[in-house]
Amino acid sequence: MGIARILLYLVFAVVAFAILSAVVSALFTAFAIIWAVATALATLALLGAVGYGVYKLYTLLSGGSSQSPTVSTPTLDRDRETADIEPESRVESIKNRYASGELTEREMERMLEREIDERETDSIDRELQRDRL
Repeated sequence: MGIARILLYLVFAVVAFAILSAVVSALFTAFAIIWAVATALATLALLGAVGYGVYKLYTLLSGGSSQSPTVSTPTLDRDRETADIEPESRVESIKNRYASGELTEREMERMLEREIDERETDSIDRELQRDRL
């Protein structure tokens, strides 16, 4: 084996080592990028979950209980305004106010129940008046 052949093998070994080193470096870089993206997504998911939990806790503690429904003054004023309107349009008015975000779901349900109760009372009163005539 001559010195030329040993030098040739040495050059091949150095080139192979450089290529292998570049491939391993590229793989670890790709893995690091994937790991960074995964941890960023996990962090965002965790922050979102914590934020949602804080929101739900705040909603629960700030009057979300069904035992004491909160009624704002504008809602009472609107109730009085809608008392003079036809029953069908009052229901539509309540639905429109809920759709526009002026009423919470609980307030809308309460107002619709009251509207239905008033209709039943009105129909009974009308029947009693007819019987008296």
